[in-house]
Amino acid sequence: MKLNFMCHYLSGNGGVETVLTDVLNYLSKDNDVTLTLTNEPENENWLRSLSNKIIIKKPMIENKVGKVAFFSREFISSSQDEIMIILGANLIKLGYKIRKIFNKKYKIVSWIHFSLNNQDMFDPNNIKYADRHWAISTAIKNELEDLGISSEEIDLIYNPVNHNTLITKNNSDTLKLAYIGRMQITGQKNLSDLLEGIRQYKGKIRVDFFGTGKDDLLIKEYIEKYNLEKKIIWHGWVKNPWDKLKELDATILTSNYEGLPMVFLESISRGIPVISSKFLGYTDVVKENINGYSYNVGNIQELLNCMVNIKNMDYNSSKIQESISQCYSENYLEKLELILKKI
Repeated sequence: MKLNFMCHYLSGNGGVETVLTDVLNYLSKDNDVTLTLTNEPENENWLRSLSNKIIIKKPMIENKVGKVAFFSREFISSSQDEIMIILGANLIKLGYKIRKIFNKKYKIVSWIHFSLNNQDMFDPNNIKYADRHWAISTAIKNELEDLGISSEEIDLIYNPVNHNTLITKNNSDTLKLAYIGRMQITGQKNLSDLLEGIRQYKGKIRVDFFGTGKDDLLIKEYIEKYNLEKKIIWHGWVKNPWDKLKELDATILTSNYEGLPMVFLESISRGIPVISSKFLGYTDVVKENINGYSYNVGNIQELLNCMVNIKNMDYNSSKIQESISQCYSENYLEKLELILKKI
């Protein structure tokens, strides 16, 4: 099979890049795989983790006109039996139009990695131009169906994660949490909830912050204003934060919306529970009182209760790992290849 994975903007640091690495490396063993990028990633290190069998293409001109011309050429020059797996809705519409105008025969698969409704980047209706759809969460599958897409055209595939070595449970009297992600006080990541929860937590607490983003300075000012320097450990962007976490109670996300967060899958695969906001689709990962606890966005008291519950949780690391069995790579990748062969 000839497979072309066409991407929206990627920084090189996120969970989508992790998923792409696993999926493309596996599929490139027996297929012709191309990765077509919209931009030059800020961090190109992740591209070096891709198999040298994978062809990587990027536009020479990164303005809107240059990108449209670049992707138009990609669609026009494609082979008749090629499958375009597209991560951006606007590219799906472009690919559909060019296929119609030039009488091409390639197939289009949508593979969207975040909520279709809680965003202002694209018109969700553009996704309907795809022939088939990969949904990474039940919530996204439901959103696709709400657009009028038949359930028979949707494959619920989740995201893949590898088996990982257990991280030791923290046995001290300090609550130890980790946040791994983009630094954003409002918007998707909604770190205002986490910061307020840390400020109000009555016991001893330490939260490791891994990542960077547009709100770095604002968050550091908040930390200084409320004297949280001893409670929040700022690491910035780190290639593999898990190497720095030797003891942990939980990872945490206080997001307004997510797709299927890789940081939770990676945490659970290490036997570490999670604290999660109740974003649309969180139940695909979070099993209450088995691998974590959840709270309603903006309800800081509920968040504080989750923190207390995690600290008192007498969990079984093996059961936590088993709670995401459908996502482990050996199950996921074989299923994905079977889905591709049916297209």
